[in-house]
Amino acid sequence: MEVIDVFFKTLSQKFREETKLSDIIWIMCSSSEIFQNIFLEYCFEKNISVAGEIIREYYRNNSKPDFYFIDKNDSEYIIENKIYDHGDHFDQYINAFPNATRSFIANYIEPEHKGWFIKNWENFIKYLEEKINNNMKNEEFEFIQSFVFYLKSVTNYWEVKVMNFTNLTSLYNFSKIITEIIQQMGLKEYNIPSNFNEKWYGKSFFYENKDGKNVYIWLGLYIPEPSGVYISFNHFQDENCLPSTERKKIENLTSGEYYDETDNEYGDFFIHLKDEYYTKLCNENVDVSEQKDIIKNFLTENTKYIPIHQTINLPFQHLYHQ
Repeated sequence: MEVIDVFFKTLSQKFREETKLSDIIWIMCSSSEIFQNIFLEYCFEKNISVAGEIIREYYRNNSKPDFYFIDKNDSEYIIENKIYDHGDHFDQYINAFPNATRSFIANYIEPEHKGWFIKNWENFIKYLEEKINNNMKNEEFEFIQSFVFYLKSVTNYWEVKVMNFTNLTSLYNFSKIITEIIQQMGLKEYNIPSNFNEKWYGKSFFYENKDGKNVYIWLGLYIPEPSGVYISFNHFQDENCLPSTERKKIENLTSGEYYDETDNEYGDFFIHLKDEYYTKLCNENVDVSEQKDIIKNFLTENTKYIPIHQTINLPFQHLYHQ
């Protein structure tokens, strides 16, 4: 993998928040005139010549759009970026910037609003890729192509591909194995709506620590890129979901025998199962007992330092045959 690809991949793991995306878009516009032209052309459906530079977070009358600039005719423009946050400020921005041309871009479908160009990141990615494919001999477009990986990741872009329903039972087997491990460790399972949706498939559970406080954990599959098996300590900064004694130990995790990456950008603390073990979970020629041990060892490695007082000392095989 090229250095620039590794750079944007790493960037997508650590700079995922809405404000971070706006920062990176601003950097891309400042670094590449080609990218800036494409981005503004998509947002406003015309070619624009910017006078000076695009301003990041421009304040006026208690309003702060993500991007502000003027063109060479002294006309004002603003752009607002959203990732899942539906707290829009359409009327407020119209009052603060009555003469501006306005664009709103999000990673969800937003209805039309009078006085606004309503756009979405998914269509921008497609628009950008079309431009890249038509200009692959240009070095700057190769750089922009690497950036697309970052943009797809942080906006949770999902490209529909050919489906294969030949082994859906594996998901059920995966769920059963997690349940067995939870029972063996004496953890208490609970159901929340986000356990099973278009992006997540797994189990939520908790235990009571020595101070009588609950610690909430999730184990399962994350399906979009970067897909794989993850452990998540939920609501990482919430004392009611993760007591400070556990948080101090967890936030120091970096890598281990079964995991290689951690990320707490979303407010939850994610731990990624190494690809070498994930590959074995995808191999029908691997014995099921080895697959179970991988999941069990992945969980116990990341909870071994936490005092779980409800542990049930039963053989793993005994639970499997219940």
